[in-house]
Amino acid sequence: MRTVAALLLMLGLAVSACAGDENKDSGSQALAPVTSLVATQGDGQLALAWVNPTFADFAGVTLRRDTSGAPATPTSGVLVYEGTGLGVVDSALANGVRYYYSAFAHDAAGSYAAGTLADGVPNPASPVQLAFAGVGGGGGDHGIFDPSLALDPASGRIWMAYSEVIDSPQWPGQNRFISTRIGWSDDQGASWADQGVINPAQDVTIPLAPPNNAGTWVNETPSLVYDAAAPANERWKLMWMRYLLVNGVRHFEHGWMGIKTAPDPAGSWSAERKLFVGSLYDTSNNVIIGPPEVQLDQLHPDLNAMLVAAEPGLLADASGLYVTLYAAEGLATNGRLALLRLPVGQTTWQYRGSLLVNATDGPLLGFDGYSAPALFEKAGQRFLVATPENGDYYLGAQVFAVNSLSNAALQRASGTPVVTFSHAGTAGSFNGAAAYIPQATASGLLYSEAVVTSVVEFRIYASRRNP
Repeated sequence: MRTVAALLLMLGLAVSACAGDENKDSGSQALAPVTSLVATQGDGQLALAWVNPTFADFAGVTLRRDTSGAPATPTSGVLVYEGTGLGVVDSALANGVRYYYSAFAHDAAGSYAAGTLADGVPNPASPVQLAFAGVGGGGGDHGIFDPSLALDPASGRIWMAYSEVIDSPQWPGQNRFISTRIGWSDDQGASWADQGVINPAQDVTIPLAPPNNAGTWVNETPSLVYDAAAPANERWKLMWMRYLLVNGVRHFEHGWMGIKTAPDPAGSWSAERKLFVGSLYDTSNNVIIGPPEVQLDQLHPDLNAMLVAAEPGLLADASGLYVTLYAAEGLATNGRLALLRLPVGQTTWQYRGSLLVNATDGPLLGFDGYSAPALFEKAGQRFLVATPENGDYYLGAQVFAVNSLSNAALQRASGTPVVTFSHAGTAGSFNGAAAYIPQATASGLLYSEAVVTSVVEFRIYASRRNP
């Protein structure tokens, strides 16, 4: 049987092939692309490695880079490498800048396969601790924890919400005073400045006998997001967990997940709304702000055993506002990372499913379970950041690709969630509760750490590693 090309030649029609046509015949096989291209971080450099294709007449690989996006053709951007090898170190790069690469396999005739893409950010290998002058001071300094990141698309400024932990002014030595603060960076997370307190803690005296009269309302695990689909005065949203400490003991029955909105993070924030609660919620708290807007344990059967809503992680897109949260059911081996959505223009929250279920997914990945979820988007792909834990002890941060945000479906291999990136803090420390956005190239993933000195000290570190 004659080929289509032979029939065309018999009819006198021209047959041509263009550079970049991965279906062009070369010898006995079509051009095939480079595979497994990866860029590994170094200080001022990136190490590129790949696997060459095996088509007949393979002549080499052209590797190009750019800082605005992946080079579209074999002549775009800057030439990094030309040859038949399997890797190269691209040096003299600027730390904290994202570089995009395209690798084009070609034959001796100068025809190219489709480009294979990768990107990376050079940075020093060691994490660096974040500190803000005047924050967490005053002798009872316990540090900072719980970072959350959001980009202002108008200015390019990166905002961070985080928790400040100091000694209670009224009940020193009994209660911690945990407030929500906000800071910002104009250099991709290389340096940070503190803007001030959004949710101040508050000491109260409870009408009980000492020491059970030592009460403090605390605000922790904040999540910050820019919501382009919201009205202008509600484009910035802050969600967090508020609860009552009594003589150092956390009373989650006196607590809820709150939300505030603002037109600008540096401006005035709205009054607090009492958004989510679980079955542990004590209705006597309705005298404060009012009743909760959503009783999550009544929203869906998956959440029936939910005691407390904790550790929110926000993401907004054209379909609505998403929040993933730790639906606590008591032990670390119980609970789940639930996903909710508030569709654009609507007022009713929807349960979309569970990204991770601790009882089943934890053992698959070698842990009791997961908590402290956060969401981010990179190049159109959504990701979940979560903290693995054993016995309620935080053990770093892991990143998972989300196959479908609307259906709360992670990428899985034979049923096991696929971990695309991992980071662990100082060995022996309680570490995790991480945050990331791809614009924070200089800081990379931010994560929390608690260490025992003379007291427990809370810290936030820039990993300087970019998932």
